[in-house]
Amino acid sequence: MSSSDLEIRSSLIPGAGSALFTKTDIADGEEVFQSQPLLLTNNICVREPGQSKVLGTALDIVMSLMNHSCDPNVVTVFEGNRLCVRSLRQIEAGEELVQCYTDETCDVLLRRKKLLEQYHFVCQSHEEEHASDRALIKNVLQTQEEVTDLINRTLVDFTASPSLQAIHELEAKALALTATAFPRSYWPQRLDPLPTLYKRLGNMSSMLGQPLPALRYSVKGCAYTQLRNGPDWTSDLLDLVKLLVPVASNVRTFGDDMPMKAAELWIVFMGYLHMLVGLASKLYGKHALYTKAVERWFGDLLEGVNPALLATAGFKRKLKVAHSRLLEWAGVEDHMLAWVL
Repeated sequence: MSSSDLEIRSSLIPGAGSALFTKTDIADGEEVFQSQPLLLTNNICVREPGQSKVLGTALDIVMSLMNHSCDPNVVTVFEGNRLCVRSLRQIEAGEELVQCYTDETCDVLLRRKKLLEQYHFVCQSHEEEHASDRALIKNVLQTQEEVTDLINRTLVDFTASPSLQAIHELEAKALALTATAFPRSYWPQRLDPLPTLYKRLGNMSSMLGQPLPALRYSVKGCAYTQLRNGPDWTSDLLDLVKLLVPVASNVRTFGDDMPMKAAELWIVFMGYLHMLVGLASKLYGKHALYTKAVERWFGDLLEGVNPALLATAGFKRKLKVAHSRLLEWAGVEDHMLAWVL
């Protein structure tokens, strides 16, 4: 069932074959079409709204025409027994509908490797900008794989036997590995796997009941994540919002370790949560269970707060100041201020 006027013709992506195009403009956050898959197979990854875990795969003739792009304009989610495609941005008439087959928040080199292994094609995204230094690319990719493997192995062991030492060792080993891959030992903070590392360190600290370190790591991970427009980013933002609650509620117990006032932290919480509600509504629709759950949480925690006030210029000014202070506390550079504003 299509909400937009679509057509099938040759893809603009070299070697991609047929593709799905829109014949009309599609607004940001609009449902493009829904479909009921024929059977479970290895064609389309099936995820529920708000979930990063793949529930299964499905065969759908129309959706199989949507090719991969590292800069997707649609996202596919599973609602009940239907696959739903929604726009991630304004899509002009005549544009090809493209989705990201892997985690869109990870680096292009890691994403290219996963696409080759799982879907058996070489992604040409950002090919020209990476063509100048093949030796450096090989070294960076090898380091990314080593650190990613280190993170995954540590998480498995940590789940069975949580410890503060495991967190410190993971951070030290990962930073030591990345320091050898770039000239002058400088691995860009925004280059994977550092954003992923910080977010996983935040998850681990939270599991140990360490809210302040968990918040600091999570803020850094979210600040350095480059793509902030899909399901994986929504999950990251939800984790960050949840970590703000115990810190804002007990700020006095942290003393000098948390210089911000409770009022400032609650302003940040409201701003992030308001942003999360908007993202969920755009990605999954206003009537999705995930969106409704986030809205209920918003209402329960911020009883009496009019959501319309969070869109005013006055609140945005307060959020900008509080957000800047939070990033400074977490050790994030000033130029990352715009990630939420």
